[in-house]
Amino acid sequence: MRRCVARALCNGARGCGGSSSNSSWVRDMKNYCTGSKEVAPSGDRGKLATNDFYVGGGSSVNKLAGACAYALRDFESAGMRAIGPRAVNQAVKAAAVCRLFLSREDKGVIGRVENARVVSYERTTQTMPKLGAHILLYNNAEVIEVQEREDERILTVAARTLPRNLAAAIKQNMAGNRNVTIRGVGAEAVENCALGIGFARNYCKQDEECDFDIGFVAEFTSLGDNVTGISMMLIKLPPVAKDDNGADI
Repeated sequence: MRRCVARALCNGARGCGGSSSNSSWVRDMKNYCTGSKEVAPSGDRGKLATNDFYVGGGSSVNKLAGACAYALRDFESAGMRAIGPRAVNQAVKAAAVCRLFLSREDKGVIGRVENARVVSYERTTQTMPKLGAHILLYNNAEVIEVQEREDERILTVAARTLPRNLAAAIKQNMAGNRNVTIRGVGAEAVENCALGIGFARNYCKQDEECDFDIGFVAEFTSLGDNVTGISMMLIKLPPVAKDDNGADI
């Protein structure tokens, strides 16, 4: 129930069934979701407050970013699970805002798209695919600024861009030691950016010759008069360690 309340508060919802008798815990979670330093989750209550947040299309970007920033002060990572263009768009925006919040404290943030999956849901009489992403933010010792680098390849992503095609382009360019930044305007385009990164990471994991993983740093970018998009500067990271069963550690 407490996980449910936390998710409802961060999504701006009034509740999700049942009731909580611990009003102080609810108050603490409100501050947790907004990144307030005044009242932080404490003791066992803090441990119950997961640092993995469920994101909806109507989630407040600033509250979500504040929740992630607060979690990153206590944990090594903060996660956001989102399904659908609007939700993924809000999560990526929150990653950009969270980076700004923590840069004021001289702390850096690097993101990873941990998976990009197809979720089935029933709609009328047929099953329709719906894409989702699990975005994780990690603490970084240095603040990384989004800027143009040498031998930079800027990939412009549209609503009709196929994420798997984008993933292939990302992997090919980064394997060729070219720097890559992807840009998108609109929920569908930003979702394709995130999914493309997730699929590219999967391609690298499946390729034994691929000696790197892929992270990103997100930032709002002005692309003309009254047009603001998202830039995701991609960064080469050491490959993720695996256990004896081939699962990520």
